[in-house]
Amino acid sequence: MLHVLHIEDQPGIRTILRLALQATGQFKVDGAATGAEGLTLAHDVKPDVILLDYTLPDLSGDQILEKLRANEVTAPIPVIMLTALTDHFDVQRRRSLGVLDVIVKPFSPRAIGGQIRDLVAAHKAAATT
Repeated sequence: MLHVLHIEDQPGIRTILRLALQATGQFKVDGAATGAEGLTLAHDVKPDVILLDYTLPDLSGDQILEKLRANEVTAPIPVIMLTALTDHFDVQRRRSLGVLDVIVKPFSPRAIGGQIRDLVAAHKAAATT
């Protein structure tokens, strides 16, 4: 079972993602509504992957990513960005900051589980070679 931490300020999006992933029986999902809450949860629960919204009320996705990478406990956790800001969003820059990939909102609830599994599997494969 893949343990996912979803950091997202919109409760409806958190609920849809949690339900979609849990329905597969392959994911455990924790959610956080703010960057600060997400950073604490990431440190405490050490998820397999973090799904990170870019726009949060307290911290930007870049600020959260920087804090995750600066902490030895959370630094190795892979991060996937979820954002609707694709027209202003530099995917290559986010990848250079350590993001596995970017999933664009609105996402497909039916497809997102497979996307996450594929990205995490590719990350693990690359780490072992």
